[in-house]
Amino acid sequence: CSSTCSQGNLNDLISAADWDILFPHRDNQACKQNKNPDGTLIPGGFYEQAAFVSAARMFPCFLGQGTREQRQRELSAFLAQISHETTGGWATAPGGPQAWGLCWKEEVGCEQPGT
Repeated sequence: CSSTCSQGNLNDLISAADWDILFPHRDNQACKQNKNPDGTLIPGGFYEQAAFVSAARMFPCFLGQGTREQRQRELSAFLAQISHETTGGWATAPGGPQAWGLCWKEEVGCEQPGT
């Protein structure tokens, strides 16, 4: 990554309040994103906005190049993908199936080898 990468304040691209609106069910009891394998809660959660910002900082060129509009598009595409891959929604889920993004952190239905 060249020295032209500058993320700036990532909270300007996605605030904690926006994160809560986009992923309203991530802490739902039905979701396992905030739990360890033994069922105990992960302190501070797993899919929290502050954790996302902290992780993004490890990759300075992620959301660190282009105009603000380009960076917003990159963030939107990324959040759409991770939301789709982690959705816990079903066809008749409250808010629709995609409203349940960031529900799972492990593949569901593949807990046993060979399934």
